[in-house]
Amino acid sequence: MRLIDQRYYDNSDGMFDFMPVEHRPGGRDPNHSDWKILKNTPRAFTSFHFLNAWILEGDPYNWVNRYTLAQHKGPNPNIGDSKEFVPKPYGLRGTFQKTVIYMKDPITNNVYSGIYRCRVHKNGFAWRVGPRISDDDVGGVPKFYVTSTRRIPIIGGILTAGIKDLSKPVI
Repeated sequence: MRLIDQRYYDNSDGMFDFMPVEHRPGGRDPNHSDWKILKNTPRAFTSFHFLNAWILEGDPYNWVNRYTLAQHKGPNPNIGDSKEFVPKPYGLRGTFQKTVIYMKDPITNNVYSGIYRCRVHKNGFAWRVGPRISDDDVGGVPKFYVTSTRRIPIIGGILTAGIKDLSKPVI
């Protein structure tokens, strides 16, 4: 018996088309194969439409354009109320960000917000906690969505916590 609603295993109506193809229900990697504790949980269960993000404190000095996926390394490139660029999940060395992220549940259309925190130390060691923005290039089309464990009782956003040594190359 599945503890998660069958809806998160089905994309026949395109409900999860905001996600990269390989992570959608029926895709090549639809479950959280990268999170051992959630390896049998569909990514659709933890995915939300990305609406917006506002930096509350700090600056990650690592940004991505929401329309073109162009990267910007440096101070916040947005001018005035512009939200063309959104913060990447991990900033550059020596940076910190506290960001409020707005997301919409694809099933209920309810809008939620959550606080994402990340610090990247000068030695390359980084930690993060909270709902995070994922930016993917799907055939030249930007796909932004939010990964959040808010549907999991008690632990909520804790499971999106992570640590990483950014000083080591990824193979």
